[in-house]
Amino acid sequence: MFDSNTNSTYKVRIPKNGVYLFLIEGEIEVNNQILKARDAMGVTDFDVFDIKIIPKSKILLVEVPMNQT
Repeated sequence: MFDSNTNSTYKVRIPKNGVYLFLIEGEIEVNNQILKARDAMGVTDFDVFDIKIIPKSKILLVEVPMNQT
């Protein structure tokens, strides 16, 4: 759970991974896109990205391998 009116930075843990972000509740802004409860997005072009929490929010972040070797 993230408090309202805060910012958080996510750094990808394993190089070449992408991130699946699912907003369980609340409202956030990621890369100039507003997400509301039950919205999801994939982040693939950034090793680090900022999340602006607008009201109190619950977020699920899952790192996903992007290349299959």
